[in-house]
Amino acid sequence: MDESERKHAFWSTWRKRNSYDCWPITLLPEYFEKKKGAEYRIRVLAMCYESRAEVKGTEGYLLVETFISSLVTSGFCQNEPCDGDVPDVPIILVGHDLGGILIKYFIMHVEDRCSKEQDDGKKEKMLNFLRNLKAVIFYATPHSGSQVLEDLANSIQEETRNQLLKLTRVLGKDIGRINTDFAKYRRGEAEGLTKPRFSTIALGPTLLTNQKGFSKVMVVGEGSARYDVDDSCWVEADHFEVCQPEGLWANSLKKLGDKVHEEILKCRESEAQRLQERFVKLKNSTLNQQPEVEQTKARLAQGVPSLAEF
Repeated sequence: MDESERKHAFWSTWRKRNSYDCWPITLLPEYFEKKKGAEYRIRVLAMCYESRAEVKGTEGYLLVETFISSLVTSGFCQNEPCDGDVPDVPIILVGHDLGGILIKYFIMHVEDRCSKEQDDGKKEKMLNFLRNLKAVIFYATPHSGSQVLEDLANSIQEETRNQLLKLTRVLGKDIGRINTDFAKYRRGEAEGLTKPRFSTIALGPTLLTNQKGFSKVMVVGEGSARYDVDDSCWVEADHFEVCQPEGLWANSLKKLGDKVHEEILKCRESEAQRLQERFVKLKNSTLNQQPEVEQTKARLAQGVPSLAEF
C-alpha cells in the first residue's frame, strides 16, 4: 500500500482500534513473525469504492471492470516466473460490509469475463487469479440484506442515493442473484467438484452500533452475516470495530492471519511436491537435461525459494 493514499476509506476502516495504524500493514506482519514457518512476506492490495450513502455511487458493472483491470489483468495477483514456471500465489480476498458483496460480484464477473475473453494473455491472468483464489473473508457482510441499511437507503432521495445500496436490500433480487451464482461457482456444481473451490469465513459483531449516524442498532444481523459460509467467528465489537483489532490477540486479526498462514503453507507443500516430481522425472529422462536437474535440485534444497516473496 502507498501511504499517499491515506485519504481512502481503507486507511480508516482497516485500522487498529483507537489508533491510526493500518493493521494489515503493521500488525499482520508482526503476527506472522511469531508463527513457526512464517518466513514470508505478504502483498496487501486495496481497492476502494464509493461507500457514502448520500452520493451518486459507481454502477456495479463499471466498478468490477475497474477491479479486474487493477488487480487481475495487471498481473499484481501472480508471481514472477521462475525457471519457466509461475508458482502459485495464494490469494485471499477480504471485505467489510458492502465490500463483501462486491467481492462476490467481482469473482463472478471475472469468471464470466474469462469464459469470453479473446486475448490469451488476459485470459491466462484471469485463470491464474481464479485458480489461486483460496479464501474470502467477510467482515459484517449483509449476505441476505440489512433492514437497517435498507431503511437508510429509503430515507435518501433517489437522485442522491448511492446505487450500490440496492445490494443491501433484505432478500433483494440483486443480492439473491449474486448469492446464487457465487454459491454455484464456489461449489463447482456444473463441474461436479467434490469440495468447494475456496473457503469462506464470516466475522460478525456482537455489540450494537452507536456511531457514524447509527443509534444503538445491529446493522447486520447474525443470520445475514453468517449466510452460506464455511466458518464464522463473533467479535466483541460493533459494525465498524469488527475489523479494527485492539492487538495481536484479537480474533478479527487472528482469523485472517491464521488463514493466510494456512494457505501459504499448503501452497509451499504443493510446490515442493511438484518440484520433487519434476526432479524425479528429469533424473529418469534419457535426454541430456543435467543443468535443469541441478536447478530443480537446488530449488528443493533451498526450500522452494520461488515462494519467498509471499
